[in-house]
Amino acid sequence: MATTEQMHGAWNDLRGQVKQQWGEIRDDDWSKVEGNVDRLVGYLQTKSGETREQIEKTLRSLSSSSSKLLDDARSTAQQYAQYAADHAQEFAGNVSEVMGNQLHAAERVVQRRPVESLVVAVGAGVLIGVIVSLVGRSGR
Repeated sequence: MATTEQMHGAWNDLRGQVKQQWGEIRDDDWSKVEGNVDRLVGYLQTKSGETREQIEKTLRSLSSSSSKLLDDARSTAQQYAQYAADHAQEFAGNVSEVMGNQLHAAERVVQRRPVESLVVAVGAGVLIGVIVSLVGRSGR
């Protein structure tokens, strides 16, 4: 993976070459893409009417550093996507485990104190019913 300095250098190189290729792009237009290759391609599509494939092909041919920039950006995006997917799956597993433990703990409480558990459940039901009733009346 490229360092930040290398990517900035490649971006600046690409910027100069893109300005030569598509002269109508102004400096303030560059602030709109904010260093994002996908935004640059989308912006160039809007300005030039060329297809994404045509623009990417032109960008790749402009310089070897810009080609490396595109490849590095895609690689980095793929790595982050995989990282996010892995951690989301791990998080879901952890949540499932915690919820399972809490369910078993609640079951043990109900088994040890069934009468108290029933009273709490009925009380919670009545309280929720009162709240729903009050909210329903105030909405009229």
